Amino acid sequence: TGRLTPKYQILAATGTAHNIIALTSGTVENVSLTGGSGTNGGAVLITGPEATLRNCRLYSNTASINGGAIYISSTDALVENCYVYSNSATECGGGVAVYSLNLASPIIRNCLIWTNAAAQYGGGLCIYGPTDPGGAVQVSECTVTKNVAASDGGGIAFRLPAGGGPDCDVRNTISYFNHVTTPAAGAKTNILWGTASSSTLNFSLTTTAESVPPGGSAGAGILDANPAFQAAAN
Repeated sequence: TGRLTPKYQILAATGTAHNIIALTSGTVENVSLTGGSGTNGGAVLITGPEATLRNCRLYSNTASINGGAIYISSTDALVENCYVYSNSATECGGGVAVYSLNLASPIIRNCLIWTNAAAQYGGGLCIYGPTDPGGAVQVSECTVTKNVAASDGGGIAFRLPAGGGPDCDVRNTISYFNHVTTPAAGAKTNILWGTASSSTLNFSLTTTAESVPPGGSAGAGILDANPAFQAAAN
């Protein structure tokens, strides 16, 4: 992810379970957020139309429903250049959960999402919403790896209702080496597309069997190869 500043102010939650930050507008950047324990969004709950979360580390947060670290609800938020790791959710989106509604078009860009866990879907990232909300969720230049989901979609889950859901544009992204602990037949370890055919995946690296949305077609520039990650010291 490369553009993160090395200096962070640490914000740690103590006492009664709650989000660390409820972000409705403006920019939060260059902080570490840990110990949060909210219903949706253990560390950050984003509900504002012009909110930005940038250059942050989010770790060891929990959500009793969705979005162990970050929950984006029906907003054109921007989350970029963030490390999201070692967070958990009781339902979906161990690292990040996005609920898309009312023409919302949030962007998740240049983030490293790893070692998060969800008790149902989307160990790293879960994107969901009602049929045809009119918005588009963009995930670009992200690495989603070593996340775990109990049921399906170890890395990314598009947990959409039958017949539609938010458009999801995934590009220049790696989703690899994720895991499902108790998979049913046909469970996906890296990308669970759900039922919508409006989503796209282009110029990305994941397993071939998981690269095509149902009813859709293969995108451009898809690679299925070991990404050969290197330790930070190297």
